Amino acid sequence: MVHCLIRDQIALGIPSKKIILGGFGMGGGIALYAGITYKEQLGGIACLSSFIPNHKALVNKIDANQSTPIFFGIGEADTITPVSWARNTVRLLSETYEMSNIEFKTYPEVRHALSLEGCIDLHNWFLKVVPPGVQCRKKRNRKNKSRH
Repeated sequence: MVHCLIRDQIALGIPSKKIILGGFGMGGGIALYAGITYKEQLGGIACLSSFIPNHKALVNKIDANQSTPIFFGIGEADTITPVSWARNTVRLLSETYEMSNIEFKTYPEVRHALSLEGCIDLHNWFLKVVPPGVQCRKKRNRKNKSRH
């Protein structure tokens, strides 16, 4: 399903290298799996409080995204996604699949939630990953309509 959404964006003219996937919890795991198994290189993948539960499904599927930037952020007090699961996922990606562009951050006393420090780190990661000069779609000019 996520691959279909990526293809839709590419069909609209957005280059795959400008597409960044991200998610929190299970959504982060889905974004990570979909991102590293996509057939074209993506711009980045952001995972918050996430992990990959079935790494055996990744075999020989990550060639295009081996150097894709990945951000991992997780609270050390997360009781839903233990930090060890995220560490194991990062270790698997870096050692088994030789992915080297992974930024891994942990946040003391943070549970299964976003922290201000985590948001700042994610923001700074976006600034590194998104090329300078890239803009969001331009807002349409709307004429001011007064209501009477």
